[in-house]
Amino acid sequence: MTSPRNHLAHGRRQAGFSLVEIMIAIAILGFGLVMVATMFPIAWQRARTLSEFTSQTAAVESAHAAAKLLLHVDSPSVNSLYDTSSFAGDLIEYSVMPDPPDYLVYPDQRVHLLHMENLLVSPRGFYPPRDNPGSATSPPYVLEVMSFGALTGLPTFFINDFGAAQIRLEQRIYPPMRPRENVDAATGKFKSDDRTWDDTFASRRFAWVAFHRLLKPVPDTGDVDTQCVGAGIDDGCAAFLASTREFDMYYATVKRSSVRTRYAQQDPMSALNPVGPVTAKVPAALPATDDVMLPTPWRVQIYIPNDAANPLAPTQDDLVGVPTVVEVNTSNVTTASFVVDFFQRGTKFIDEVNGAIYEVTNRRTRAGTGPDDVEAFLTLDQEIVLTDIIDINGTPQPIRTVWVFPPPIEEERLSVGSPIFVGSPPVIGIDKRILSVSP
Repeated sequence: MTSPRNHLAHGRRQAGFSLVEIMIAIAILGFGLVMVATMFPIAWQRARTLSEFTSQTAAVESAHAAAKLLLHVDSPSVNSLYDTSSFAGDLIEYSVMPDPPDYLVYPDQRVHLLHMENLLVSPRGFYPPRDNPGSATSPPYVLEVMSFGALTGLPTFFINDFGAAQIRLEQRIYPPMRPRENVDAATGKFKSDDRTWDDTFASRRFAWVAFHRLLKPVPDTGDVDTQCVGAGIDDGCAAFLASTREFDMYYATVKRSSVRTRYAQQDPMSALNPVGPVTAKVPAALPATDDVMLPTPWRVQIYIPNDAANPLAPTQDDLVGVPTVVEVNTSNVTTASFVVDFFQRGTKFIDEVNGAIYEVTNRRTRAGTGPDDVEAFLTLDQEIVLTDIIDINGTPQPIRTVWVFPPPIEEERLSVGSPIFVGSPPVIGIDKRILSVSP
């Protein structure tokens, strides 16, 4: 017969857990903790994406409202030079010199950058000068200035109207800010401290940049220089100037990572002349003293390969459904090697001729022909067809000029040499809206 004491001891042994059971329980618990831990980065990424999407949507609405309120177009009743438009592609500007004209800006369907105010990093306390668009510190719109020949001064358009910022800095920040007080209109210099303004600007991470593309330009009958001038103005040009114009507006929502982030501006001399022949250009940055605090676009070139391995874009009837692969920094298009850093995965850019918006889904690099040369092959998010690369003369043009936002540069940039690009692409989205503007 079992004693009560032995029975109690036997019961205790049955109530315990074996080492194997404990190890299994720990394994199950650990697996669960790992599963939960892996959810945090995904949840954080989703939360950040949702936050950026919300900010992008609100910024685009703010941008479109500002565009409808502030922008204007040419009218035949203004003066004989028709130089009052906010939009480069809408403008009719001509030379008073004999043919060939020293300068000529004419309505077109290219994607143009809307001139908007930025803020210089150094010296602190300055907007970029807005009274001298021909200087080395010119804002990005000068990347599109036509060739002026022997003309000694810039056209009235670039000095009196478009030369001034169409959108002020505080209006393109999201959320918008109050205007800075005590700013010299001629130099852009801040006359006094404004700590509240500085603190508010430091807390803002989002802003927007606008591009525009005229949808229905006046037909070109050939002799543009006499078609739309003075007493020689024809009915077609006059009707165009009196009409309501429609534009495709491209609103790029950009984000800066910190208050110390800085961005390099492109040297206007390194930008391709939009009315000239398609040639190779070497992009270059302005000096460090011209770096700005909000992302700014560059005009650079990409190349659609045309050889046996990479045939030119197919026709609309021969779509293959394979995303197109393009190149930057190749022997076909001479570019600085740092341009490959512009096109990281996820980079969005705009073709200035057809207005198409592309995104880089993949990138691979290899050594080029030069000692410091790097070639980049970019896989896009869509297939480019032949009609996408036809120029105004009906000829396929595989060399494309595009608007792209470089990443930020190192915070302590040297005053000489090419900048070093660091960080992620600043564009979080590009939205397209239609804007109707009446004279």
